[in-house]
Amino acid sequence: MLVTCAECLGFTRDTIGDGNGIGSCSTMEAWLDKFPRRRPKPQVYDENYKKLGGKAYWPNVERVCSKYEAIVVLDKPISEARKREYF
Repeated sequence: MLVTCAECLGFTRDTIGDGNGIGSCSTMEAWLDKFPRRRPKPQVYDENYKKLGGKAYWPNVERVCSKYEAIVVLDKPISEARKREYF
């Protein structure tokens, strides 16, 4: 399923401008915190980055992310709720 960072609990929006710039992923940052004194080997980092969709954290870029955790609105993920027609 394709998702966007803006729909994920782990995403923090950019605080400069309108909030549509590259944000950050607390899921990836939590993983990096396991390496307090050094960064992981590039191969290890790349493999984990691929698990998070392998793209920069733009809020509205669609990706397949195995770590995605939905923000729920009205008991549905935002991606499903936004498909509803409101009249």
